[in-house]
This record gives sequence, C-alpha cells and structure tokens, in this order.
Amino acid sequence: MVEFAKRYNIIVIHDAAYAALVFEGKPLSFLATPGAMDVGVELHSMSKGFNMTGWRLGFVGGQPADRQGLPPMSRTTPDSGQFLAIQEACAYSLDHPEITQQIAAKYSRRMDGLVAVLNKHGLSARKPRGSFFLYVSARAVASAPTAVASRFETASSLASG
Repeated sequence: MVEFAKRYNIIVIHDAAYAALVFEGKPLSFLATPGAMDVGVELHSMSKGFNMTGWRLGFVGGQPADRQGLPPMSRTTPDSGQFLAIQEACAYSLDHPEITQQIAAKYSRRMDGLVAVLNKHGLSARKPRGSFFLYVSARAVASAPTAVASRFETASSLASG
C-alpha cells in the first residue's frame, strides 16, 4: 500500500475506528508500516474502543494534516469545541489502555457465546481476531430442505434451544 501511494502520489486514509478492539495481541496500525507516515493518516474514534458512542470525539494520527494535503477536519461544534467533561474523559481513557483491554475482553466473551450458538444451530461461524462484527453466511442453513423457522423471545432461549 505504501509503495502504491508513493507511486501515484496519493494519501492513504485508514479508518481505524475499531483498531483497538482486538481479542489477542496488540492493535495493529497502518502507520507502523515502514514509510506509511509519509503517505497516510489514521482516523480514530473514541466511540468504538472506549464505549463513548455519540460523544463525537476522535483524532487523526500521522503527519500534520496540512503536510498531507487534507482539508481541515469538520467539527460538530465549530464555535466552542466539545464539552470539556467529554474531552477530559477521553484524555483519561487515552492514558489508561486497560480500559480498552477490558472492553475488548467483554466483546471477546460475547463473541465466544455468539459463535457457539450459531455453530450449534448449523452455521459455520468463526470468531474474528477483533471487532464486534461477525459475518456468517446463512445460505446453507436457510436453504436446507430441513430448514424450519425458529422463534425465540430472548437470546437465552436461543442458546438453550
């Protein structure tokens, strides 16, 4: 990617909003790739890895935006900035990576349960290495001659069914 960006004189903008949500090892960064700081930036969000959904606060990693040729970042509150308590909570979170590690561990436990239930019901689910998304093809189960509709009221009833 770095070589391609250099060859065609383009900027790589990596949407890294979910980068901190890993189940094993440490989060990966495009900017850790040799030469990436010359051609790219990463967009990070406090919403995903820090459970601050709706707070509308994030940051850009990499070289200063003017050196990368990026337009100024828009803000939802251009006249005053984000509410100071939110800024302080975000700064605290960035100084305490254990918060994100605990959040990722919670999502990992949930993912283990989801994968087990889906596999129990005939789907072929595999736990990803991070994030809270799970993509599973339901084609084989939905189109099987023995497929029947299931109705459940709670997640627990599906797991025990």
